Amino acid sequence: MSLRAERVLDSADQLGECPIWDERTSALWWVDIHGRAVKRYDGASVRVLQMPEPPGSIALRREGGLLVALQSGVFLLGAEEPKLLVKPADHAAGLRFNDGRCDRSGRFWVGSLKEPNFDPVGVLYRVTADGACKAFRTGIQVPNSLAWSPDGRTMYFADSPRHKIWAFDYDAARGEFSGERLFATPHPGFPDSSCVDAEGCLWNAEW
Repeated sequence: MSLRAERVLDSADQLGECPIWDERTSALWWVDIHGRAVKRYDGASVRVLQMPEPPGSIALRREGGLLVALQSGVFLLGAEEPKLLVKPADHAAGLRFNDGRCDRSGRFWVGSLKEPNFDPVGVLYRVTADGACKAFRTGIQVPNSLAWSPDGRTMYFADSPRHKIWAFDYDAARGEFSGERLFATPHPGFPDSSCVDAEGCLWNAEW
């Protein structure tokens, strides 16, 4: 397979992450973590929404607006300032949220990390629409690569400094995973965000 990368936009991000395509408006959303911004590109211009804290990831909401994981918690972002949805009780000072993604039922999975040393104190959470939050995995350094197979039965997750991507059996009805197995061991690259195509192939960006 011959692949070609094309630069679409010089976005001048300090740390660009979490690109999401909104097919309803034909626009691309993403975050600039260190620039404390959520950005939107519609093919003609870029809209920059400055955030009060570093945003780690975003998700589209069915009724419009975004779900945004800022440093201190998960927020709802509409036309006004971000509104807190939930801050986990064990989300300590010095941690910030990083990669996050919704499953097919709208549950938002998001992981936390500690900068700058990336000590293994991060947590993977599941957040539901009513703001309920549950921790599912601890001891994480840099959470990344949250993605699901086309049938929703396989979940993927990576801890970047460990050079590992895991696959899990995913119970979509309950929103829980089991059956952990090693899927890939990228090296020397560090696995960052991933997506899954229609054929079930995992595409992973590495740094």
